[in-house]
Amino acid sequence: MKAKQVWGLPTNLKVKLEINQDNIVVGTNQSLLVTRFLGLVARRKEYCPIDVEEWSQMPLSIKDNLWALIKEKFSFNYDAGEYWALKILGKSWKRWKYDLRTKYLVSKKLKKELLENTPPEVDDVQWSKFIDHYQSDRMKETSEKNTVKRKKLQINHTGGTKSNQRRAYEMVCSNL
Repeated sequence: MKAKQVWGLPTNLKVKLEINQDNIVVGTNQSLLVTRFLGLVARRKEYCPIDVEEWSQMPLSIKDNLWALIKEKFSFNYDAGEYWALKILGKSWKRWKYDLRTKYLVSKKLKKELLENTPPEVDDVQWSKFIDHYQSDRMKETSEKNTVKRKKLQINHTGGTKSNQRRAYEMVCSNL
């Protein structure tokens, strides 16, 4: 099953997920499927608005709606998985905003030009606020500081997309 297919599941069917003792989804392709699905959710303007500055500031009502959507599509120990699912959603949402910044705002165009070319998957009002935030003096200063810090990084992460929890789960399963 692919992440896009999860959207079309009948309401009486759910994707069953296995969660380990660390409250992480494990199992062959399960973590990949749910992570990709949450990535798709994070990119939908009706679920995750981009005009909120940080995930911690996302209104609780929106997070509650997201959690309801996850429970509608997936079956697992909900008590164990809520923290994990919302954490992955937050990371996916942040990555989506980064993608928008690098694709549209890095060119340093004027706000008027950027507003004329609003991405189709983004709400016009949210896009305007998003531009204002990232073109503010405060964000420009933060960006410059982070660029300097990034240049000092000597060793990049090379672990791939598979989580360490999933690697551990597969090692345990293969030794049985």
